[in-house]
Amino acid sequence: VRLAWRGAVANRETEAIERSAECLFVYYLYKNGYDEGLSEFRRAAEAFASPQAGQESDGSPKDLATPKEEENLLGYLLAAQGYFLAHRRNLQKGQKLMKQALALLRRTAPVDRRNEAFALLWLGWAHLFRGQRTEGKRCAGNSLALFSDKNDRWGEAWAQLLLGVCIKDGRPAEAAEIFQAGLDLCRDSGDQNVLSYLNHNIGWANKELGRYKQAQRQIDQAVTISKKLDNMLGLGYSLFGRGRLEIALGKYRQASQTLEQCLTYFNKVGTVHTSRAQIYLGLAHHLQDDYEPARQWYNQALEGFKAANSTLELTRCLDCLGRLAYDRGELDEAEQLHRESLALLQEAEQEPLLVADTTRYLGRLMVAKGEGRRAEALDFFRQALKLSLVHQLAPIALDVCASAAQLLAQEGELE
Repeated sequence: VRLAWRGAVANRETEAIERSAECLFVYYLYKNGYDEGLSEFRRAAEAFASPQAGQESDGSPKDLATPKEEENLLGYLLAAQGYFLAHRRNLQKGQKLMKQALALLRRTAPVDRRNEAFALLWLGWAHLFRGQRTEGKRCAGNSLALFSDKNDRWGEAWAQLLLGVCIKDGRPAEAAEIFQAGLDLCRDSGDQNVLSYLNHNIGWANKELGRYKQAQRQIDQAVTISKKLDNMLGLGYSLFGRGRLEIALGKYRQASQTLEQCLTYFNKVGTVHTSRAQIYLGLAHHLQDDYEPARQWYNQALEGFKAANSTLELTRCLDCLGRLAYDRGELDEAEQLHRESLALLQEAEQEPLLVADTTRYLGRLMVAKGEGRRAEALDFFRQALKLSLVHQLAPIALDVCASAAQLLAQEGELE
């Protein structure tokens, strides 16, 4: 397959490349061959275009010269190249290349809507990797509409997956419905890789909703499929979901082992996922009272999110550091960290789950700070409980009820 592709590229055999490009992209995508995929699609793109006006400071071409009849193919090749670059080495540069590809595809008359949907889909994933969830959600919705028009079940399932992932941390109940729609599509397309990702993510959503048995079954199915397919990235994600569920179930030592396995797979296939695993590995240590390893993992994750400019994930990390400071009796530092997290959330996208998480920790902290902060504590508990009830976040709601009940009891309001 590689030799055939390289021969077609060397001879600029347009028809052969057009017919085989998507197959080769999916092969590299599912076999985690991002580096080779990047190299092969770059080689092909260079065969069909030459930079007209030099290069940008990041090495990408300022403009591309290519015959009109080949612009559509070049756009596809650049989109594929951009995704592999974003996933493996450089998010910002890969994202820029995909935007360039999309512009090229849209100026070709008539516009190939299938290729446009393809470029939008992978651009959406790059936005998500950078924490730009609003843009990711927009790309997912537009891509889904285009794939649906083309009756492309494979593309629809991938777009549903992206759409659900963009909202799952804020609105897990909505995300679970989207993932279920994707699972129904997978039964038509037969794609086991997407089936694995969807099972892992619907399990993740159900974990946030407190449906632990359901989540366990779905995540276990994702692990089984990924092992069978030898999909390292899928296995990393599935083990990540299993580790988070084990934390929720109080199996902290087991979670540490699971998340270390997960981190091994993430490190093999790319670095855009490792920081999230580091947060929960830190949390597993934290909940076993291993404070120093927890702090080290949290700080590693913090640096990763800062480098990726991922605001929402950064808030999760700040909350974990705040919880650690609270448990160590450093209440002023804990308050500073949680308030910084809340300020970032208020500036960003107001994800209900993350806001509920932060306000419940602030409420607990106000209780610890003494009588003068009782009103603030109740206000934070009300905010967290309201969001939890609206969005069906049962684990957070239960925790808030327990914390608020304790406060009221201390004040003599026993009923």
